[in-house]
Amino acid sequence: MLTITLAVMPLAIVFVINQTQETLDDPDFVQRWEMIYKSYKRDNQLAIAFDFLFCLRRVAFVYSIFAFQDYSAFQIISLLMINLLMTIYSGKAQPFRTRSKNRMHLFNEYQLSVICYFMVVFTDFVNVTGQYEKGFIVIGLVSMFLFINMSVVL
Repeated sequence: MLTITLAVMPLAIVFVINQTQETLDDPDFVQRWEMIYKSYKRDNQLAIAFDFLFCLRRVAFVYSIFAFQDYSAFQIISLLMINLLMTIYSGKAQPFRTRSKNRMHLFNEYQLSVICYFMVVFTDFVNVTGQYEKGFIVIGLVSMFLFINMSVVL
């Protein structure tokens, strides 16, 4: 079932992305497909593509792990580049309908990028003592990240 979902969902997203504004406003189309683009701006095709790019980002993460399994530096560089591209896209497209959701999403992207920069510390290039000390910084950043997101949710 999961395999079918993973195969069909990107195709459904591409189908929705390629629709005109008139089709997106059609009641029959809305009833059937609205869950794909419900929280995004309907007048912006770039914003509707958010879910597709989100899935593509995950595939690129997994691919970079296996493609560069012997080269941790390339894994980290590809992860940082993917995060940078997604942050640029999110800033340009402003995919969500409300300003606060767009800002929160950008904050989460920046926070993820900062934590990914710390991944360099946890490679073989840094001694274990340095990794141990920097680990507390990462724990603090993740804790702050969780606190801010939980305060917004609650």
